[in-house]
Amino acid sequence: RSSDLNEDRYAVVESPSGLAWIVCDGMGGATGGELAAQLAIDAIRRDLENLPPRPGGEALRDAILEANRIIVLRRQNQAFAQMGTTIVAAMFDGPELSVAHVGDSRAYLVREGAIQQLTTDHTFVQDLVERGQIKIEEALSHPQAHILTRAIGSEPALEVDLNRYWIWDAEPGERPDVLVLCTDGLYSQVSEIEVAALVSEESPQSACVRMVELAKARGGFDNIS
Repeated sequence: RSSDLNEDRYAVVESPSGLAWIVCDGMGGATGGELAAQLAIDAIRRDLENLPPRPGGEALRDAILEANRIIVLRRQNQAFAQMGTTIVAAMFDGPELSVAHVGDSRAYLVREGAIQQLTTDHTFVQDLVERGQIKIEEALSHPQAHILTRAIGSEPALEVDLNRYWIWDAEPGERPDVLVLCTDGLYSQVSEIEVAALVSEESPQSACVRMVELAKARGGFDNIS
């Protein structure tokens, strides 16, 4: 970490609608990014904990939209005019898993040692990739790699990407699936193959520590979560 400023925030929230994992990466200057990420987590926690049970995906999307409303209002203060945050979040509601995201924080699924990205970055370069103007392997090194096309707080009418999956028990002898939520500070330094290997070989806690250490050892200049 290059400075004492940590603009990443994460939380686990137990709510009437299910269990949520949340990872945010704030941006917007000296205090804006930290504040935006914390405001988002706090707003989502309040929304999920205080409202009656709803289907997990719906509850998660509503909570993210509430976080957006609060940050859009706060941005009217000139000091915080640039602030915003990414989010990637998972909601476990019985056998259903909902994954929501805005921005370039990612969710990956690791199954039997193979890794699949579940989210699509909301970035300028991802749009170029989808239009066939640059190759996927050029995206991370592109000079505009970190320009977001969507973030919490950037506009009142936020679109939240939400995907639903079903969870079932692993067969005898099979390894259980692993879900990884991370900010760009991790995946810009640690390859998907390395992420897959680490989470397949280690306990979740140990894999997290190893991945963050690896990103820092490679000169990770960003916050890593």
